[in-house]
Amino acid sequence: MKIHLGVDKDFHPARKAHPGLLVDDLAVVVARCREKGHEIVQDAAIEGYDRIFVSDPFGNRIEILQRKP
Repeated sequence: MKIHLGVDKDFHPARKAHPGLLVDDLAVVVARCREKGHEIVQDAAIEGYDRIFVSDPFGNRIEILQRKP
């Protein structure tokens, strides 16, 4: 998967709007994020999914989800 990003001179990090990435193994993603020093943020549950939030280096919120079995 590739995500293409652009640069905006008047950039302000998105605090609410964010991409959501669906993964197969959320525990692995959480472990890798923590290894790299990223803060993991929990939020309100969504039925049928486990999810976390992290911030990219520019302060944008990114949601990472895994479907519950």
